[in-house]
Amino acid sequence: MRLQDQVAVVTGGASGIGRACALALAREGAHVAVADLNLDGALQVAVEIEQLGRKAVAQRVDATRAEDLDAFLASAEQHLGPLTIWVGSAGVSTARPFLEQGLEEWRRVMAVNVDGVVFGAQAAARRMIARRRGSIINIASMFGTRGIRARMAYCVSKAAVIMSTQVMAIDLAPYQVRANAIGPGHTDTPMLRAGVEQRGADLDKILARVPMGRLAEPDEIAEVAVFLASDASRFVTGHCLLADGGWAANGSW
Repeated sequence: MRLQDQVAVVTGGASGIGRACALALAREGAHVAVADLNLDGALQVAVEIEQLGRKAVAQRVDATRAEDLDAFLASAEQHLGPLTIWVGSAGVSTARPFLEQGLEEWRRVMAVNVDGVVFGAQAAARRMIARRRGSIINIASMFGTRGIRARMAYCVSKAAVIMSTQVMAIDLAPYQVRANAIGPGHTDTPMLRAGVEQRGADLDKILARVPMGRLAEPDEIAEVAVFLASDASRFVTGHCLLADGGWAANGSW
């Protein structure tokens, strides 16, 4: 097992990519603390982790509240041991053209997608640097690398995740703590399915822009998180690894 007896915290761990990351880390030997606004979902994931023979805790956490994140990390360490892996996966999606972008929605997206990642990672890093060991993994998006029509707040928030991860990596490198991001492509999650239905989007047209021609499975993104958490990536920091089926490279569309 690549992560035997390490301790991970996953925010947004009740469903989608966060859930897949929590379970993948557990399968590789990590004990996992699951945080999410959806407590029932987080508790269910904790049960699945325990069925894999690992220890788990779950708690309802508001990722926009730095004090909640810090308190949860303290509780996780008390129950599971010293933190070595942080996965900031809590996020929201929105579709709004620039001229229609409202301030309230803008602030909500930034609070969850940026503040939750930055200040959650900060709380995790403060615990890691004392032990000179740790891997911070922030979930960004391929949309953080390109401007996409009618996705103003979402694109900006995910670009901020990528840049903040680079700054984290530089500042934490002297302490042997690494920070990387993952830029998932279109992934088969409840969030994506709900967004496609809400906007009346044509999934076939969306996938036509993906050279590999399909959605990613959440487990495929989770395997990237396992790599970034493990010693296999021990000299990788400040990087955003795109797992997008070639979407960002596809200049033809």
